[in-house]
Amino acid sequence: MKSDIYIGGTKVDQFKDESATVVSNVLDISNIEKNLGDYSKTFTVPASKNNNLLFKHWYNANIDNQFDARVKVDGRIDIDGMPFRIGAFRLAKVNVKNQKVSSYTLNFFGNFVSLKDILGEDELSDLTFLDNYNHTFSYNNVKTGLQSSLFAGDVKYTLASGKRYYYNSNNSLDETEQITNIDWDGISGGNSSNGVDYQDLRPSLRLIRIIEAIEQEYGSSQIVQLEVTVSTTNSFNAFCKITLNGVTYEIPVTFGTPTTNALQIRQYLEAFVPAYRVIQNGAILTITSVVGGLQLDPVFEQYTATDMEATFTVIKYGTDEDGLSFSREFFNTEEFQNLYLWCDDDATEGVGQLFRKVEFDTSTSTNISTVTNEGTFTLNAGDELKCNFIAERVMPSPLPTTSTVNYKSINIKLIINGVVYAELNRTFGYRLYVPIGGGATFTELKAVMNSTFVPTESGTYTAFFEITTNATDIEQVEWFALVNGTSTGSAIGSGATNNALPNFQFTNNMPEIKIIDFLKGLFDMFKLVVIAQDDGTLYINTLNNYYQEG
Repeated sequence: MKSDIYIGGTKVDQFKDESATVVSNVLDISNIEKNLGDYSKTFTVPASKNNNLLFKHWYNANIDNQFDARVKVDGRIDIDGMPFRIGAFRLAKVNVKNQKVSSYTLNFFGNFVSLKDILGEDELSDLTFLDNYNHTFSYNNVKTGLQSSLFAGDVKYTLASGKRYYYNSNNSLDETEQITNIDWDGISGGNSSNGVDYQDLRPSLRLIRIIEAIEQEYGSSQIVQLEVTVSTTNSFNAFCKITLNGVTYEIPVTFGTPTTNALQIRQYLEAFVPAYRVIQNGAILTITSVVGGLQLDPVFEQYTATDMEATFTVIKYGTDEDGLSFSREFFNTEEFQNLYLWCDDDATEGVGQLFRKVEFDTSTSTNISTVTNEGTFTLNAGDELKCNFIAERVMPSPLPTTSTVNYKSINIKLIINGVVYAELNRTFGYRLYVPIGGGATFTELKAVMNSTFVPTESGTYTAFFEITTNATDIEQVEWFALVNGTSTGSAIGSGATNNALPNFQFTNNMPEIKIIDFLKGLFDMFKLVVIAQDDGTLYINTLNNYYQEG
């Protein structure tokens, strides 16, 4: 077996009885912050005429433009004429005997990857690619994610919760922040006071998608989105054309909605174009290449679907050509493909309870606008502005036949000139008491906040209300405004505009963990080996499989 050494394209003369011994550096999973790459013990090459020219007689200080031993020089090691390792060489020293140069001592360093340098202190929440899995945090979506999945199985909900669940057939028992009776009171849509509250649940994300997000964030890659804005009206034999990285695909699309046409495109790409992964969110498709690297811009053509409209948008180009890319020997195994990361309950506290500006549909007050949902008042110092706010929920019809308590928490804020002037925390809803002998008692509890503002300076003051609540069945909100005891009118808003559902955003709800610590835990759990390859990728596999491959 013959080995040849090339430095900067020049073949190096070697001693017949000495060659470079390359140590293959398999990752020490106890410290993945170390550099990953092959290296050699020091070895020597003769001070031949060829080598002296290569190293520019580095030993001779009288020669200008000498070889710079401080800098590594690209090169490679071949075995029997085939490339074995690619990396860089460094001149360690010159050996002199009898006042004559006799040899050069070298070190070889294979292409290496420093996870610490690439990932730094970044956390999982910095992986913006994960926001492609964002979704409306609603009763129906959580139910779908619990019974089956979202995003073709990449997102699932489980019954894991930060609360303690118990069962008692007397569902009139109140829930607390820590304990919930899961005996359902028959009220659907997420507004039950008992049963499993969908807002207590959190999604889990398939781990391979996090690995892909790391590659997207720290490599050279391309992410594009295709949004179908107008669907085709052709019932059959309609085709659109999509060009990805210069390759054009004719995709059948039939009569439907933009979401339906997006689904047809996704299913085609999944079935016939394995080089790409597709994430669907309604009528929007996020398309990523399985292989990293920048690509040609995508193109959409109507072709025979002449009434269909869609737009491609390049939303990200990766720029780090020396970034991370993981092999799939382990990551493509069924064992890993079925692993998920649960979004920590503490990290997602407040999902479904985001502050939102109260919206109004009608107004009898010239001061309160239904466009800005704000009230503008010109006041003198010492004037008295009263702002009375009421929020009420939809009452059940027909009434439950058993005693029921259904209260939801709400926080109300009055903001004047950008500053929170008044705030109230309370519950609202209803209580039904049905005694054994009959004569039911029904009590409605509205959320009411009355505030009085007295300015110390004359001027124009702008006011509006914000609410946060986990109730999604608000029926009506109302704002009564009075200046110095005289009514200026009122504004009313419906539940349709004030029951807006929040968006579950993964980057805001990932566990607080550094990416490098996440990888370290993953590698340690499965006893994985990580080896830097000449093409810049990281070989990932279990230790057993690595040795079985030889």
